[in-house]
Amino acid sequence: VRRGQKHKRDACKKRACGKKQHPAPLHQQHRQCRQKDRKRRAADRCRGKQHGQQQRAAHLTCHGTVSPGEGAARCAEHRQGYSALYRRRCGPVRSGADGGARNEQHGARLRPVVGRERHGSRLVSAADGVADRAGRERVGRAAAGRVASADAEARMTEWRASVRQVVEFSLHERDLSPAAFAAKRMREGAAAHKARQSVGAREETAYQAEKSLSADYAAREITLRVTGRADGLLLAADGARIVEEIKLGTAENPLVPAHRAQAAMYGHMLCQKEGLTGVRLRILYVDENGAPVRLYEEEADSARLKGEFEALCAAYCAWAERLLARRRARDASLFGLAFPYGAYRAGQRTFAANVYVAIRERKRLFAQAPTGIGKTMAALYPAALALGEGKCARVLMLTARTTGRKSAMDALAILRAHGARLLAVEIAAKDKVCPMEKRDCRPEVCPYAKGFYDRLPDALAEALTGGDWGRGQLDALAQKHTLCPFELALSLAQEADVVVCDYNYVFDPFVAIDALMQGGAALLIDEAHQLAPRVQDNASAAVSVPQLR
Repeated sequence: VRRGQKHKRDACKKRACGKKQHPAPLHQQHRQCRQKDRKRRAADRCRGKQHGQQQRAAHLTCHGTVSPGEGAARCAEHRQGYSALYRRRCGPVRSGADGGARNEQHGARLRPVVGRERHGSRLVSAADGVADRAGRERVGRAAAGRVASADAEARMTEWRASVRQVVEFSLHERDLSPAAFAAKRMREGAAAHKARQSVGAREETAYQAEKSLSADYAAREITLRVTGRADGLLLAADGARIVEEIKLGTAENPLVPAHRAQAAMYGHMLCQKEGLTGVRLRILYVDENGAPVRLYEEEADSARLKGEFEALCAAYCAWAERLLARRRARDASLFGLAFPYGAYRAGQRTFAANVYVAIRERKRLFAQAPTGIGKTMAALYPAALALGEGKCARVLMLTARTTGRKSAMDALAILRAHGARLLAVEIAAKDKVCPMEKRDCRPEVCPYAKGFYDRLPDALAEALTGGDWGRGQLDALAQKHTLCPFELALSLAQEADVVVCDYNYVFDPFVAIDALMQGGAALLIDEAHQLAPRVQDNASAAVSVPQLR
């Protein structure tokens, strides 16, 4: 039944050997087929074991010293000897350059990054020769790197952003709100949204909550795809389509331009999707229980909504194209980047090679090495190569101590001195970088919070020219533009290539920065043995005797 041997396929449609309708001879044939299949697979494993020591080693030697195509021709006998296992895991064996490319494509499956081989007990380095420029050329990485860089560039031209990101780029708030207040306001707003949508589903006609919409905008160098979920779509009594934007507010709440712009963006997307000539925009302010307290409505035709959509997207795309140009220059500098030192230390090359492959294959790598072999550079250098090839969106270097952050920033400075155009940001604790004598983040008290978002774009534009923005450099930049150093570091980190920070900004559920993980980040965790107790402390609670009393 499995392969159609001997007996007809329609004789056992359900592939169940124990069915009563199957005659005994058919059962016997079915069992024989299964036994032959098991014997064939066992023979394949035996042949794989026989060739796993000698011919496999010769195969890897050919492909590790010459180009993939030439290596495939030279080691045809090796591939034939290993054909059974290769065919099972990577498909039919191919010859010539195609076979070499297929070997290279599936190399990670045949050569584990860490651990013991399937047919042997020797630990192998899956990317020996990948850690530097010369090694990549020996295994044909030069051509593969160019293809990967081109693919990454093609992906970059298809830019994605949310409706809120596009709107708030042009129509942002002025003042910086305290984090505790902002988090409380967000929770209250989510509860109010849910309550209002529940009422709308019961009382409104054809009410749709959290409706996904999207639209594209073609700029000079990128195609921006704007996505989002409309709070509510419904049908008015006169037949008009209504786009409802729900916001937490009061009875005296004025119409906020950013709130109306979000409704207009969704209105354009709905008109484009359903071919409407216009919609009715509704900005509804509700209290904490979801009850309406203030309502704004207006009619908007499709042409007007399209103009507003394109104006907001054009402003956002101008900034996005600037980011794209910087990333292209970064990738070009990383492609030809050589190891910053004349030679590798003992164990450093193997360390770096396995870090690169772990990022490329999205695997976990646990490494233990003594002090003095250069672990920081052995981790950051291959991570920079993977970043330039589009294997990750950014690199997060997580440390437990200030000395670890300093070591990472020093290594990044060395890479920059050798031509790497990386944008690195160090995030320090808020209490340590606050310029005020007593930390109070209310805009009416702190001058660095008052008008923060009005001055932020100029500071970001200056910082994006490149460089290593450690604590001292960020403090100077923040003082120059009268900005909160901590919030400036957080804003700049979202556009950075390498972020050096504490464990908490990834693993602490209360202070973690989710934006740093978007797009796929490579985590380099220094002194990982200290991570478990830190996470345990973050997830634990303590109660004192005075609190109980």
